Amino acid sequence: MVDDWLTNTRIETEAELLNSFRKNSTDASEAPSGFDEQWAKQYADRYANRENNEEVVNFLLKYGGSDGTYLDLCCGVGRIAVPLASRGVGVTGVDNAPAMLEVMTERARSASVSVAAILQDCTEVALDETFSLAYVTFNSLFQVGDSAAQEAMLTSAARLLEPGGGLVVEAFVPHPPASSTLQGPIATHVSGSRLETTARNWVLEEQVLWVQRMIVETPGNVRLRSLRFHYQSPAQLDALAERAGFERVAEYTDWSERPLTDDSNNRIAVYRLRSDSPD
Repeated sequence: MVDDWLTNTRIETEAELLNSFRKNSTDASEAPSGFDEQWAKQYADRYANRENNEEVVNFLLKYGGSDGTYLDLCCGVGRIAVPLASRGVGVTGVDNAPAMLEVMTERARSASVSVAAILQDCTEVALDETFSLAYVTFNSLFQVGDSAAQEAMLTSAARLLEPGGGLVVEAFVPHPPASSTLQGPIATHVSGSRLETTARNWVLEEQVLWVQRMIVETPGNVRLRSLRFHYQSPAQLDALAERAGFERVAEYTDWSERPLTDDSNNRIAVYRLRSDSPD
């Protein structure tokens, strides 16, 4: 019966998503947003135990050292911070969403590790300590405002690093269409009593990608989630990092260090603080 309901409502749901998407992706004030308690728990359930988390941790330890201290910017629910701390290094997680930090703290407690949870804006972090390595994963940098805000975030990280400290940024490589366009919606997840439908809207003149997801779990239980990404090309991101005081030392297409190619959809960039970087 549930499968029949999903099949029968799929077209209707996608039409509703399109109407909502056209409105929300042109007016940020109308878009459902905010990482509240419900979203934080769902995010943790879906992403906190991804198969490649240990691969990410190994990569970070390679560049930050087994005796280093780590700064997780936009740490969310501690998807990386918690397993990294379990390797015996000091980790501080910064995020502006209290609900996400609460979930991270609980996950750290369950894992019997300590992660310092700091509620601050990642574009202007103020701490009394320095770190060996800062990192921003899972496209989080692109969700920070605009280019100026993203540069401010990288500059903030630079101020908190030890001399010669490192910065690792994971972000998707944009392959935008030739013109601004709405892509989708398409059903991205259908199982049991849950249907997820996703649409994307490329706004090229603003260098923005809107992603809106409609989640239907039971008849009448419909939730919207809008995400806005101010994306950068690899060259543009390198320029932001350079202005913040960094130089790039490596880039890969994934955490296993496969080489970056023109067809890569993801990029891991490794930067080092320049010796002439301002304090």
